Amino acid sequence: MKIAVLVEKFPPEKCEGLELATQNIARHLALLGHDVHVVTMLDHGRSRRTIEDQVHVNRFSIPRGYLGYAVMLLKTFLSLGKIDAEINHAQTVFMGVPALFAKVLLKQPYVVWGRDDIYPPWRFKRLLSRLVCRHAAGVIALTGDMKNEISRFCERTAYVIPNGVDFSRFGRPHVKESRGLSAVQGDKQVILFVGGLRAIKGLDYLLEAMSIVKQKKSRATLVLVGDGTERAHLEALATGFNIEESVTFAGSVPPERVPEYMAGADIFVLPSISEAFPNVILEAMAAGLPIVATRVGGVPEIVADGINGFVVSPRNPRAIAEKVLALLDDTETRTRIAKANVLDAQRYTWENVVLRLEKVYRASLAS
Repeated sequence: MKIAVLVEKFPPEKCEGLELATQNIARHLALLGHDVHVVTMLDHGRSRRTIEDQVHVNRFSIPRGYLGYAVMLLKTFLSLGKIDAEINHAQTVFMGVPALFAKVLLKQPYVVWGRDDIYPPWRFKRLLSRLVCRHAAGVIALTGDMKNEISRFCERTAYVIPNGVDFSRFGRPHVKESRGLSAVQGDKQVILFVGGLRAIKGLDYLLEAMSIVKQKKSRATLVLVGDGTERAHLEALATGFNIEESVTFAGSVPPERVPEYMAGADIFVLPSISEAFPNVILEAMAAGLPIVATRVGGVPEIVADGINGFVVSPRNPRAIAEKVLALLDDTETRTRIAKANVLDAQRYTWENVVLRLEKVYRASLAS
């Protein structure tokens, strides 16, 4: 099957959840023998046409500002005309717009995989989401909650397929060595966050929680892996809470090094204000980490409270601190959860995810 996958950005320029998920989807589709073409924006210093892991990657440049978005939609549509795939796969509702044009003008069917943009904050985006989803041959939701939202605002049924995890990359074979790599020295209890340093990640509340944890656990240290617009603010906040010596800002690291940081951690915390289906939780589970996360989006569908971690209300630093302290105090519980998480994460291999996606393609083409 010839498949075009549409995404705004693609590794290596950006390597966050959506981009890494797209890379894994494309690679595993290619491994199944499909002819896969990714259409995306041009990264600095990259060629416009490359073959990466048997995947054809088509990149194009766009101008800055709002005009750039219009150019992106136009160039994506033109790329679809040249590729002439059997089915177009939009990785977000926004990228579903050129796929919709290709359906109307080129008679090319498409599926759209909803992400955070299934929950549009303002009216125009909601109208756009409704148009894209209603005209798709198939709509995919990451979670049951997202499926219900799609059913509510565009009155159609969606398939539910979660993100996956590259299980082979995660594990805990060299804990002490990994702690050295994550700039944590000595016998520390390591609390880990991995993600963009953005306001939506709720890191203000995590730092406040850390200030509470430090009052009872002098050996506790927080490692923040990732970078973003909030870094300077968060560094100032750590100083204000007088915990700067116990917080390591590791900065942006290559995806292949994330398992090293997870291998050196004791607990993973995701204090987000909003999430769809955070892939990083699956990665932490595969690495055998107990989870403390906020009750947002699809998180409760991954983290069963008290079984493979704890779920707390967003914007609640005291609740985060309470659960982190409970885990730090109880080695037996951490060990039990770690074993359960490694087993549970095996349900989310990319091989299984892509087999389910392949069935959606076939059903969509048959409809």
